[in-house]
Amino acid sequence: METLPPDYFGSSLMAFMCRVESRLIALEARMDRHFGTCFLGLRADMQRHTETLVRWIVGTAIAQLVVAGVVMAFVLNSLATQAPVAVALPQPLVVIQILPPPAPVALPQK
Repeated sequence: METLPPDYFGSSLMAFMCRVESRLIALEARMDRHFGTCFLGLRADMQRHTETLVRWIVGTAIAQLVVAGVVMAFVLNSLATQAPVAVALPQPLVVIQILPPPAPVALPQK
C-alpha cells in the first residue's frame, strides 16, 4: 500500500485554488469586455437605490422610536393624573333567620 506525503492534500488544495482563481480572473476579463458598458448604468442605479433604502430604514427606525416615546409618555401621564380609586367599604352581611313553625293549637273538645 502506498503512503501519501504529509502535505499531499495541502499542495493539492493549493493547486486547485490557483486553477479556480485563474479561471475566475479570465471569466471576469471576458465579462468586462462583453458587458462592460451595459452594467455601468445599472451600478449607478443600484447605488442610488441602496442609498434611498438606507435612508428609509433609518427614517422608519427614528419614527418608531418617536412613536414609542409618545405612547409611553401618554400612558404614564394618563396614569399619573387619574384620581385615586375610592375603595368601596364592604356592605354589612344580611342575616336571614328562619322562625320555627308555630306550635299546633289544640282544638276544644266537645
